[in-house]
Formats: sequence, C-alpha cells, structure tokens
Amino acid sequence: MNKRVGRSEASPVRWCLVLAAMAGCASPSVSPPPPPGEKPLSLTANGAPTGKGADAAGSPTDVAAAPSPYASDRIVATISDGRFQRHVTMDQVLKPLIEAHGLNMLLVVVQLELAKGLAERAGIRVTEADISAERDATLTKLFSENDERLDTMIAAAKSAKKTEKVEQLEKQKLSDRDLLLKQFLEQQRISPSELDLVLTTNVYLRKVAEPQVANQIKEEDVRREFAIRFNEQIKARHIQLKRPQDTTEVLRRLKEGQPFEQVARDLSTNPTTAALGGELPPFGREDARLPQNFKDVAFSLKDGQVSDVVEWEGSYHIIKAEHRIQPRVVKFEDVAPGLRRDLTERVTQAVVTRIRADIGQVARTAMKINDPELERQFKQKIKSFEDQQAAADKAKADMEKDRAKTNGAATRATDGATPGQIGPKAGPAPSFGDGPATAPTTVPVAPPAAAPAAPPATATKPAGPSTRPVGSPK
Repeated sequence: MNKRVGRSEASPVRWCLVLAAMAGCASPSVSPPPPPGEKPLSLTANGAPTGKGADAAGSPTDVAAAPSPYASDRIVATISDGRFQRHVTMDQVLKPLIEAHGLNMLLVVVQLELAKGLAERAGIRVTEADISAERDATLTKLFSENDERLDTMIAAAKSAKKTEKVEQLEKQKLSDRDLLLKQFLEQQRISPSELDLVLTTNVYLRKVAEPQVANQIKEEDVRREFAIRFNEQIKARHIQLKRPQDTTEVLRRLKEGQPFEQVARDLSTNPTTAALGGELPPFGREDARLPQNFKDVAFSLKDGQVSDVVEWEGSYHIIKAEHRIQPRVVKFEDVAPGLRRDLTERVTQAVVTRIRADIGQVARTAMKINDPELERQFKQKIKSFEDQQAAADKAKADMEKDRAKTNGAATRATDGATPGQIGPKAGPAPSFGDGPATAPTTVPVAPPAAAPAAPPATATKPAGPSTRPVGSPK
C-alpha cells in the first residue's frame, strides 16, 4: 500500500481556526440565551455550576469538586538521575502551548459549545452513534480513492470465489484506513482529539440544520439538477448585431409579431446563422463552444421566450429558446432519488454555513476572554483580518473603477437588464460559423473542500461540509 494523503502546507483545520478569530467567537462559558422560564447557567469561581448541587453563595453542596488534572502546580514529570531531581509542572507545559496554539483550540471548543447550546434549545439530541456515523462517513469521503480501488479488487476476488483473497483485501482496507488517517493527521498537524472535536461539532450543526431543510426540495429542483447533471440540451436561435442602436429595429419588429427567423435573416450580422434564421446547433450547459453566461441566459428562458439584449465585446445578441432536448441514456425516474439526496445535502450544508456565521456574530458580541495571552492573540487576529478586509475592499473598488472606465459604453447599453441578461465582459459571443471560438476549451471546476465531513446516513455519497469554526469569514 503506497497511497499517501495529499500534503498541505498548513492544516485546513488550523487554517480555519485562524480565520475564526478574525470574525469573532466566544469562550466555552458563553451559552445562548435559555428558553423562556429557564434560568441561565452560571459558574462558580472554581467552575462548578450553580443551582442544583450548589448553595446560594456558589459553593458545591452535593458534589465535591475533584482536583483538576490541569492545576498549574501539578507535577507532570520528574527527572532524577542520582545527582539531582527536577520537576516539571503543568504551568510550564501549558504556558508555551497556549502561546502557540491556545486561541486556535479555544475557538474549536467554543464552536462546539455553541452548537450544543443551539441543539439543546431546539430539543435535539446527539448520540454516540451519530458521532460514530459522522466519523465513518468522513473517513469514507477522505479516503474514497483507496477504498474504491480495494473494493474493485474485493469484488473481483468474490466473483472468482477466492475467499482467502477476499479476507486478505478486507483486512488491508482496514489497515490502510488506519495508516492513511495517521498520515493525514501528521501532515495536517492536528491531533485525533482535535479532529474528534470538529466531527462532533459537525454533527450538532447538521442536526440543527436538517429540520430547516425538510421538504424544501421540490420536483422542479430535482428535474433541474437532472438536466444539469445529465447534459440536457437546448435548441435556440439568435440575432447578432454590431451596434447597440441596431437592436432598436430588431426589438420593434419582434414586438410587432414578425417571425424571429425572418428578422434574423434580414438583420443578423452573423452570416452563417442568419442564413438559417438564427438557428444554432443544440448545445448543453457544458458546451465549450459558447460562453457560460450565454448558456445561462438561454437555459433561463422558457420554450418560445425571447431574451433581452445580451452584450459581449462589441457584439449584441437576442436569443430565442426553441425547445429542450432531454438526455436519452439515463431515465429521470432511475436517478431522481439520488439527485434529491444530493440536493438535500447541498442545501443542508448551506444552512450549516449560515448557522456558523450566525453563532459567530452572536459570540463576538458576548466574547470575554479572561486569559491575557489568549485575549492578546484574539485582538491581534481581529486586527489582521480587518486590515486584510480593508485592503481587499480597496482593491475591489479600484478594479470596479477601472472596469467602469474601460467598459463605460457597454455598461450603459446593458443598464436595466433582466436577471438573465449577460452583462459586460460576460463571455465570448457564439462562434458557430463566424470565425474561431474564443470560449475556453476546458470546463472550470470548483476547488476541493478544505476538510471534508460526512452527510447524514441517508446520503449515498458524502459531501464536504466546512470544518470552519465559529465566526470564520466566508
């Protein structure tokens, strides 16, 4: 077994932890407001809960406080070689650890505590089985390539009735999991405990999000996903013009009810498609011959509907959707259940992301760090993030100004466009028979998630929810 986990310069979890400090968090002692009629939880000076088990002064009455294993004067190691003896206390170990990693770990614990608080208020219970399922699904996602390779070999061995080989491969799959996980933790520089905290937090946030997502996925959503996933095509026509003022005559004639095909033959400046009444070859959402935004406009139209003016690099287009061409190989009914699960998972993750942001904002206003070093780190991270955000905002503003200067005329021509309309610099114009295509020949893909976590047990393929702690900026 020679597969290794991809190496990273910095742990995605640690990277997310650093980001968390930039937008706010809360200490573990901060809890969401209690439900009506319930007294808020408070702590005594030694950390014991007041209320049951404590008297009015805050001193425990029923339960004796156990000595803390992390007391600053506790001896954690003794060195003795016959000549002298030295002791190492917990304070000596914790101080440099807090300086190096304290804030990061605090933010992980904070997010978990706030997620627990939300679950408790909603009457949601998380079990060890839920956490175990989250862990299993996460590892399945994380090491899917190696698992799929061995699963193929196991299936072949079963088909050949090689029982001994099957048992050997199944044992190898388990041992590979252990080795790959160890490599992952070492390369990402996180501990098993830190990973467990993140996975547990994911379970709580998912449990809070799932009721908000129930029954949100409609039939039309599933069919739209089917069309995207299995390459539905559209038959369309277009009229291409060189000047924005030329669109006035086209729109007048179309408004009068003249056939789109005839107007295209008379006025379109694309010599190839004009002769065909503006007809374009069928194209799908992933067709590299057309810019993505042009395809988005076409697919946003209903059959027979005509778009507003679409502008790109000095060329102006009006699109008419003829009809959709459904894929022939895959039947919608066969894949609809899986598509619905995938869509539900996607929406769930969007809600989880919103909840993370919400508790981050709440926590920031309630934040009180008592440790001076952790407070210093927190303020430093906040300042660093604010500086970066200000620089990014300035760069964006400068870019918008430059774009407005360069494309002022084009921008004015597209003012008041409908949501489906392509704005300036949206993508190259169609090139069917009108010179070489300028669209990219490869389809861009989204970058992988920084650190995957598991979907609910009903999902067929784990997705990758964020492990970003509370308050992390998007």
